[in-house]
Amino acid sequence: MDWVSSKVHKGDQSARKIGFPTANLDPHIIEESYRLGIYGGFVKIDHRQFLGIFYFGPNYLKNSLDNIFEVHILDFDANLYDQIIEVKLIKFIREPEKFNSIDEATKKIEEDVKILRNLVLETGFA
Repeated sequence: MDWVSSKVHKGDQSARKIGFPTANLDPHIIEESYRLGIYGGFVKIDHRQFLGIFYFGPNYLKNSLDNIFEVHILDFDANLYDQIIEVKLIKFIREPEKFNSIDEATKKIEEDVKILRNLVLETGFA
């Protein structure tokens, strides 16, 4: 996937409440050939590049099958609402899952972040 741009939209803060704030992006910027799931990739904000864990899939937290596209930006904490950011998906990590509890979801997201950090250490992830 090439770099694509999207305006960051305000969501319902549900990911922030469990310790993983996300930037909510326009799901239509994802090519139809991409499968639903969790990806590792990059985010550019004001010419700075960060690692990100991306979710592209149904909005299970709202019991909706409408696809959403959001990114948790590692080592970043600032308000991005209404800003344009660039993103690039690099590595598919896993299929989307519906969780039975917030604790279950939190543990899985922690695992995803660990997988991404290990990919960077082991492969350079570029």
